Amino acid sequence: MVRNFFDAELCRQLRDEMRVSSGSPATVREADGAFTVDPFARRVTYLQVPDAAVALATERLLALRPRIEAHFGTPLAGCERPQFLFYQVGDHYRPHRDNSAPGVPEDTSQRQVSVVLFLNGQAGDSGEDSFAGGSLTFYGLLPETQGQQVGLPLEAETGLLVAFRSDLRHAVFPVERGNRYTVVTWFLRP
Repeated sequence: MVRNFFDAELCRQLRDEMRVSSGSPATVREADGAFTVDPFARRVTYLQVPDAAVALATERLLALRPRIEAHFGTPLAGCERPQFLFYQVGDHYRPHRDNSAPGVPEDTSQRQVSVVLFLNGQAGDSGEDSFAGGSLTFYGLLPETQGQQVGLPLEAETGLLVAFRSDLRHAVFPVERGNRYTVVTWFLRP
């Protein structure tokens, strides 16, 4: 975790860019490699932000690569193009792994480290534009209880960057109030 990876002002500017950007429903990848919209599995909007915003995010993320490599003890190539995601009330993403589903295509299997950057925080965050619900929740970090994996939710903060192994099962719980703004990418195996 890196707190204030983007400062509050930059997060506000990027949220403003996102608000005026066009978008489309985010997809999930099927075992045959096809991309489909499946609102039961994933409901979130992928926004087409200006190239300058993508370039800024990419530059800052790539500068963090040596630190991520050291933390995870693995060499990494570059990262995928950052995605700017907008979650409204009810939007979610069911438990999944970013690189290890049966029949996952080669480009997805190259993902080694997933990164989520919160551009706003949850209700307890002092930043403006907070949201409720929408917790990024990790599974498999705690011992199973009665045969069930326990989910460990992370409370979002404005500017917080979270990196985790791409084979770690995780989910985004439904947003209950407000809007959730994030940037996501994946660092790849060399």
